Amino acid sequence: MKTKQVLDIIDKHLPGFKLPAGFISSYSGKSNCVYFASCTENQFLYVSESFTEILGYDSGEILEKGLDWWFSLVHPEDIDQMLSEIFQHCFLRPVSKRLNKPFSIEFRLKKSDGNWIWIRETKCVVSVTATGNNEMILGRFEEITEIKKEEENHIRQLMMEQGNSNPLLKAALPVIKSKLEGNVKHLPVSKQAQKPEGMIMPTKREKEILQLIGEGFSTKQIAEKLFISINTVETHRRHLLEKIQVKNSMELIKQTTNAFWLKAM
Repeated sequence: MKTKQVLDIIDKHLPGFKLPAGFISSYSGKSNCVYFASCTENQFLYVSESFTEILGYDSGEILEKGLDWWFSLVHPEDIDQMLSEIFQHCFLRPVSKRLNKPFSIEFRLKKSDGNWIWIRETKCVVSVTATGNNEMILGRFEEITEIKKEEENHIRQLMMEQGNSNPLLKAALPVIKSKLEGNVKHLPVSKQAQKPEGMIMPTKREKEILQLIGEGFSTKQIAEKLFISINTVETHRRHLLEKIQVKNSMELIKQTTNAFWLKAM
């Protein structure tokens, strides 16, 4: 789909929208899919027709099922790293460094026929709410399965030729071998995709404060931003520590970085 057509669709939701710098240039020009999603409504507002061409699913399926379904297609070994990068770029950064700042991630997705393919996705937050929460996301992805195969073949060739003579390569051999053999250990996705048993779910206000803590705002700044008292912020912070079962704010952010059950996206 031509860029102008995409912009016309987005303009219905964000009048005067301008495409972020680098959003187009980060792609190779091969078949790729563009999408536009609402974080507040947890759903896709638009996906280009190439979605079906790349993954085999009907484009109407993703519009109907939303973001949760999209994340369910990600390979279990890739979901934690993927969510960690999304949290870092879309939540830990202040609005000024998050808004209209594209970033790319690579992961495996399951096609409609059950096969896994590698995807390179570029996405960015293109609008936020009055309180600074993510509102709209613009994304684009292309299949890079063949590129990943070429990378693996190149790594294998380097290992054969320089594995014993190159000190840096030699030191990295255990990790490289594990990756190529598929033995890299990851946290089970279920631990991050579902709320831990017995844990009390934070309230809407507590999740707002959790996000602001993650973005580096002080207690005073949070109070001013949300028009509440410092004592109220401290009370919510204390409740968060109790509910997430951690001792301080650093542990709080660490424990919730990949916590998909918090509905961060």
